[in-house]
Amino acid sequence: MKKHLLFFTAISLLLTANLYASHIKGGEITWQCLGASAGANSGKYIFQLKLYRDCTGIPLGPLASQPVKVYGHPTLTTITCNFISNTDLTPAGCGLSCATAIPGNYQAVEEFIFRSAPIVISGVPPATGWVFYWDNICCRNNVDNVTGEQNMFIRSKMFSYNGLGASPCYDSSPYFAEKPTSLLCVGYPYNYNNASFDTDLDSLHYGWDYALD
Repeated sequence: MKKHLLFFTAISLLLTANLYASHIKGGEITWQCLGASAGANSGKYIFQLKLYRDCTGIPLGPLASQPVKVYGHPTLTTITCNFISNTDLTPAGCGLSCATAIPGNYQAVEEFIFRSAPIVISGVPPATGWVFYWDNICCRNNVDNVTGEQNMFIRSKMFSYNGLGASPCYDSSPYFAEKPTSLLCVGYPYNYNNASFDTDLDSLHYGWDYALD
C-alpha cells in the first residue's frame, strides 16, 4: 500500500469566544492498529496527537486531555486523547531553553504528546476518507508571511483499503520519527531528514497539500 504524508498550511478565519493557547507551531495526528499481541484490545486503534508550542506563548490548555475531532463518520465525532508528556525540544548548547524563553525569541519549542485509550471504529471510510483533526483558536502572531491568521488546524485522513472496513483495524498510519528542529546553532552542521516511518512497511509518498482556506 502506498501512503501519503502531506505538508500543509491551513488557515481558518472563523472566530469563537474560546481561548486555548497561542503560538502553536504545528503538530501531527497518527494512529496505531493493535495486533494480536494486544489481547482484548486487538483490532482497536490508539490515536496520538503531537503539538509543538512556541515557549513564549501562553500555556497550552486544557493539559489533561485534548479532543481529536472526527469529520465524515456517521456516529463518531470526537476522540479524547489524554496527556502523556511534554518535552523541551530546544537544542542544547545554544543558550536557550523553554524555561528561559522571552518574548521575541521564538526558537524555543516544546512538544506535547496526547494519546487515546484503545477504541473501535466501525464502518467503511468513504472515497473521501474520514478526517481526524485538531484546531486551536487564537493566535499565531509570530507568523511572518501570513497576515490575519486566527486558527491552527491539524488533520489526518483515513481511507479504506480495497473496500475493507475499519473494524477490526487493518493498518497503522505513517509517522515522523524525527523531532522537528526549530533552532540551529551558529557554526553547527545540519542535515534535514524528516525520518518518516511506516510500521507496516508500506511505501510512502510526500507532497505539499492545498490550504483549507
